[in-house]
Amino acid sequence: MRIHVLFVCLFFLLNISCAEKEEGDDWVGVSQELLFQALQNDLSIREIKQTSGSFEIVFSDNSVISFPGGKKVFYTTIGNNNNWLINGVNTDIKALSNIPNSESNLQSIDVDGRGNWSINEKSTTIQAGMPLDMPDIPVLKNIIESRHFFYFYYSDRTILRFMRQNSNNHLSDKKQHLPARPASLKILCIGNSFTEDATSGLPRIIKSVGLSHICIGHLIAGGASLRKFYEGYMENSPIGIYQVTNDQMEWTTISDNFTLKQALQYADWNIITFQQVSYDAGRYQTYQPVFSSLIDIAKNECRKSKPVIAWQMPWAYGTGCQEEYFGKYGYNQQKMYKAITNATKVMMNQSEVDILVPVGTAIQNLRNTSLNNSPLDITRDYRHLDYGIGRYTASCTLFQALIASVYKVELSDTPFLDAYGDVPVTEKNFRICQQAAINACNTPFTVTPPTD
Repeated sequence: MRIHVLFVCLFFLLNISCAEKEEGDDWVGVSQELLFQALQNDLSIREIKQTSGSFEIVFSDNSVISFPGGKKVFYTTIGNNNNWLINGVNTDIKALSNIPNSESNLQSIDVDGRGNWSINEKSTTIQAGMPLDMPDIPVLKNIIESRHFFYFYYSDRTILRFMRQNSNNHLSDKKQHLPARPASLKILCIGNSFTEDATSGLPRIIKSVGLSHICIGHLIAGGASLRKFYEGYMENSPIGIYQVTNDQMEWTTISDNFTLKQALQYADWNIITFQQVSYDAGRYQTYQPVFSSLIDIAKNECRKSKPVIAWQMPWAYGTGCQEEYFGKYGYNQQKMYKAITNATKVMMNQSEVDILVPVGTAIQNLRNTSLNNSPLDITRDYRHLDYGIGRYTASCTLFQALIASVYKVELSDTPFLDAYGDVPVTEKNFRICQQAAINACNTPFTVTPPTD
């Protein structure tokens, strides 16, 4: 077996602070960065071997990572009785999802308020041993082996998920295509204010080309992450404002306090979009397993319509942003954009998402034209999109990705629609915005600015 030298070197570099601790200190493991590199290389895991005090990960390309496990790295598996076992101890929790019709064994794992491991929203009596003075660098706490995946749970409550080798068909068999010229089309967009920005102008664009029998709904919860939507569904608690378009393609508010379950059951949705909260959009370790659980939830609630699942990729912040969250990316727009695209690539390969809506790349395309207004960079507050060309371009991207091919229409066939902001949409620039969206859909992970 060959060993990736880069992986081994990076492991020692990123875990040097752990290695320097006293011999009795068990905070050891493998870094998130090292495992994410393997995900970026589209590797799956063949097996994980346990030896005395250490683990050995064997990847699909025969490369190997070995690392000490110590006494405080747990290993969670499914026993012969189909119960979850933690370090061989029976938890009496069945390896079955709480979501009907889901094939997933693990929908969530975390540490509860008493410091015990919790699996699929059910607490165990097994202490996780996570003190308040955890190291600044997240450390590995639990390796979970399920039917189709391996999960690596870290002390900052983030998780990296790998496919088991030869389980790729488990996802590819579920991939769906957009419908072709349906009599009606219903699209539900689930997210926060970034989803509101992206969908705000979509009804006007649809109406401008004479398309009828299309319904757009969005459930907007300010600052909400994938985890918040998942937890809200499990608790059946109101999470945000729900709006839907009427026959005149105008937004109407149904409720200011709607649950995710209510939104999913409101119509027979053909397409359902999700997004991650912007500051974590470049951190794939915040996506799973809750995102796959949300997909299972959506498909279960909309069994009749069998919805296509889409992912709305958000944009990086403006260069002038001073928000603490931006610090995760070194206050660097290019670094944040790259992190978002890297996380999205991995997510598309490792989940049941059918189609990508690359809004983030469309905005980045536009930022590389004369229309950009640095340091706001086509935002109104360094984060949310400008009411003019920002929102318009985002809505164009949704139209191009989700509607144009369904009804065989061209975004370039849509007429000028004014929109006012710091950089308003004008008859001179609206084609540039459209082309930024088209280019993004053609090359979603590469910046391809339109010609001014």
